[in-house]
Amino acid sequence: MKNKMNIKSRTAVLFLAVAPFAMADFIVTPAGGTSVGLPPDQNAAVTRNLGGTFSLFGNDITSINIATNGFLATGPLANVSGTFLDRTITELTTARGSVISPFFDHLSLGAGSSVTDRTTSTWYGVTYQGMFGFNDVTAGRTSDFQVILFFGDKTFGGFNFHAGDIAISYGNLNSTREGTITVGVGQENGSTTGNPASATGQLANFNSLPRGSQFLLYRPHNEDGIVYSVSIEDTAVPEPASLAITGIGLAALGFFGRRATRKESR
Repeated sequence: MKNKMNIKSRTAVLFLAVAPFAMADFIVTPAGGTSVGLPPDQNAAVTRNLGGTFSLFGNDITSINIATNGFLATGPLANVSGTFLDRTITELTTARGSVISPFFDHLSLGAGSSVTDRTTSTWYGVTYQGMFGFNDVTAGRTSDFQVILFFGDKTFGGFNFHAGDIAISYGNLNSTREGTITVGVGQENGSTTGNPASATGQLANFNSLPRGSQFLLYRPHNEDGIVYSVSIEDTAVPEPASLAITGIGLAALGFFGRRATRKESR
């Protein structure tokens, strides 16, 4: 009976030790989000208020257009709708102002699909879930992705985000592609940044996209904020408090182990 109790105690402490490292696929949970109101028609777009002011390529914006086909843009709404052919990030910006593209492809809403947004005092987020490829609405053949725009500094997991950061994270990636997908940020007649695997933004498969607690970070790296760097980062790096808790947990494991050994030797 005592041995069983020792095992239970050690298991509980072990859970305490590893719990700080458990992370979801998205940076923020989409739970509690609001549908952006995309119509069931294909190739649609809607305008959404950010709930704050975000600096995109050095220009302050308070709203943005969200397209069914996996990108956000500041240009005219009519120019955002009906976009589905393969494009580089530079081509995608043409007539669309500044563009944030987490997963540009010819996508479709179907059973279980949703596009929702959330806003707080420090960030605005859009989450696409259950998105089908246009020509394949087979159950399970869907992709999930999320974009977060940071108005102010905020820490998630062990990563410190700054005002002006754009973070893109991915969940399930299993939709049917039409040619390539495009991932990156760009400004019409201005600078563009693809992704770590493709300077043009175009990808022929999903293999190079980060998963789990990893994400793409686009961070302005010059004074006027019109040039972005891109890197793959990780929210699972433990914070000092998490490290302390983990250390306590591991120490407790050692204590229980030594105590059990002493009892067995008596």
